[in-house]
Amino acid sequence: MMESPGWLLRTPPTWLAHAPARAAGQPPEPFSAWAANGRLLAFPYLGRQAFWPLLPTPGFGWQPVPGFEPVAAAAATLRPDQVLGFIEALLIDWNHTFAEEPSLRIALDLPADKARRFDFITAKEQHRIMAEARAITLENMDRFIDRVADTGASEIYLQRLKETRGNAREFHRLTLKYNEHKRPTFGVGRATWRWPGRTVAAGLVAGAPPDLLPWLAAAAHRHSTLLLEQAMQAAWHRAFDQYGFRM
Repeated sequence: MMESPGWLLRTPPTWLAHAPARAAGQPPEPFSAWAANGRLLAFPYLGRQAFWPLLPTPGFGWQPVPGFEPVAAAAATLRPDQVLGFIEALLIDWNHTFAEEPSLRIALDLPADKARRFDFITAKEQHRIMAEARAITLENMDRFIDRVADTGASEIYLQRLKETRGNAREFHRLTLKYNEHKRPTFGVGRATWRWPGRTVAAGLVAGAPPDLLPWLAAAAHRHSTLLLEQAMQAAWHRAFDQYGFRM
């Protein structure tokens, strides 16, 4: 259990990391070749390179996890210092039941069109999700119009908002023109579906489709990075509330 943001990590029991000793001037083989061929991930560890995920085997002792290539492909453009965060994202249990809910919502929401593409939902379910998102957006538009009317918005501005009601992009652009000190929040409803799986790693072990794995791994990494940023922001606000006004 990671204290903040509060997610639980689950590692497949046979998946291990290894940081082999390196001969002078020589890369650790065959691990470096496996990493270069996209069969596993490499990251810096105590002045050496570590490699993950590996399976222990008789004889040589190690082999890459079969079928890991699509997941490794999602990390191809990452800097070395980002790889550990990517690995952590693969191990987050996105549907763990907590005794006490964490302050941040630990869930992996997929866009409805992606969920439909991978056959997680039917076309009917996709249309329902999209309709609910549109309804939420329209409610948020009406709420924004009511609130700016209460704070003294001009009739011209209110009329422009009403004319663009239904066009989320144009409406959002208009909201930014309102006095930032009086501006209510406005959000667009997102047509998303909560992924019911546990970890991305478990999905690979269970035989998830190879075309799903790189997209799912990248989505998990993006969302875990966002959650970490939100956790740091919340910690900053707590510290400011506690110490900010002290002399």
